[in-house]
Amino acid sequence: MTVHSIGSAPTPPASPGNRRVALVVGGAGGIGREVCAELLKNGLAVAIADIDPQRAAGVATELTSIGGDVIWVELNITEPSSVARAIGEVQQRLGPIDVMVNSAGWNSAAELLKSDEAYWRQMIDINLIAGIRITHAVLGGMIDRGYGRIVHIAGEAGRAGVANQSLMSAANGGLIAFVKAMAREVMDKGVTVNCLSPGPTATPMLDQLIQYAEDAAEMVASLRGAVPMGRLGQPADIAPVVAFLASEGAGFVTGQTISVSGGMTMT
Repeated sequence: MTVHSIGSAPTPPASPGNRRVALVVGGAGGIGREVCAELLKNGLAVAIADIDPQRAAGVATELTSIGGDVIWVELNITEPSSVARAIGEVQQRLGPIDVMVNSAGWNSAAELLKSDEAYWRQMIDINLIAGIRITHAVLGGMIDRGYGRIVHIAGEAGRAGVANQSLMSAANGGLIAFVKAMAREVMDKGVTVNCLSPGPTATPMLDQLIQYAEDAAEMVASLRGAVPMGRLGQPADIAPVVAFLASEGAGFVTGQTISVSGGMTMT
């Protein structure tokens, strides 16, 4: 019996040292840190990229106990020159970037009529344009090498809309649409592009949002009540799903938005 292979696509070899290199943007944040830890456990070399160099350095030091290669770089994702400099440093120290996870973001609640254009531009720049910028910066190399995994994290606001977070909803929704379009654009290049949508998750960003709420206890109760499982998500709930999407085994998964939200969104 002869077995014929139809459209099989071999996976290109990993970077020198027999491991893939991952760039985690916002890697010193609550979700980002857990993602970095999970990727290290899975054998990837990890670059923690964050706007706060002290926090990034601290996380890198903590994660050395896992083993493997981990470095940190300072990165302001809203500045093209900072993006180019950080990527150059990662490539010089670890090798070509095979995986990019974008977990950077900014959350703030404001009614539309109580906000202004400066707020709109900041929200869109951080939560949408910056994701496009970092994708543009790493995509060419991935296409040249015939392998890449791109994972963006965009909250459930982008799928369902959230009152008093219209700009966040718009930015996250735009990023989700961008992921779908990019997946179609590069699916024959060995590169996958996916999105993960967390529900309310216990992170420093959420703590900051709650801090400025008029009734913090009511806000937390409302967030918990919106989750069918009855609790806030944890970064440890999210990191393993990101790690799967970033893995070689996820080569047939692209253009997807996967909710990790305790049942808030079911599609």
